[in-house]
Amino acid sequence: MNIDTIKKEFPIFDEKIQNNDLVYLDSANSSQKPKVVTDRINEFYTKQFSNVGRSVHYLAVAATNLYENTRTSVQSLLMPKIKMKLFLPKVQQKRLI
Repeated sequence: MNIDTIKKEFPIFDEKIQNNDLVYLDSANSSQKPKVVTDRINEFYTKQFSNVGRSVHYLAVAATNLYENTRTSVQSLLMPKIKMKLFLPKVQQKRLI
């Protein structure tokens, strides 16, 4: 993994600070975004922006669908599918009246 190749994805690292390369260490508060992310955000705000889940007009439905699809994608990345069987001892299987 080449750090220079990665830095090329982040436009802010093209900036010079007092003639020095930018070094950004404040990622605990906020992180720099790669160009692909800022391009997509710009596209959304300029061509697709609307309230999510609040209306039934075309842009709102499209924005809601994008939002929900993104949630599903992120969930599949962060929470891999786990196949589990629930074990209930006989004591817990009794009906409660």
